[in-house]
Amino acid sequence: MAEQKKILIVDDMRTIRALLGAYLEGADYRYLEAESGVDAIQNLVVYQPDLVISDINMPGMSGIEFCNQARDIPGFEELPVILITSDPEAARGIGDLDEKQKNALLTKPLDPDEIRELVKRFLGE
Repeated sequence: MAEQKKILIVDDMRTIRALLGAYLEGADYRYLEAESGVDAIQNLVVYQPDLVISDINMPGMSGIEFCNQARDIPGFEELPVILITSDPEAARGIGDLDEKQKNALLTKPLDPDEIRELVKRFLGE
């Protein structure tokens, strides 16, 4: 039996983390949570996620800063990251979808089908 893919959900709002987890229910994923970019960086090596879904606007460290720092850690250079935001202006320069960099940007309100489709694509399913 194949090992479950791990998805790290990073958001300072517990309700958003729970909502994203609910979107992934029924699929064969294990999801882990971090309430900040700092928390996520500190636990990245322990969690060993296959994919990250992160809010952009968080106190302490933005999702973009998290993404950049995570990819500086050996073994995580190509970590797929789905960034989410309610403020499209906060994501200037990210682009909608960059397959080479394995980035995606989604704006709130989130579409569960779109989230599931991106997760499948980034995890090679």
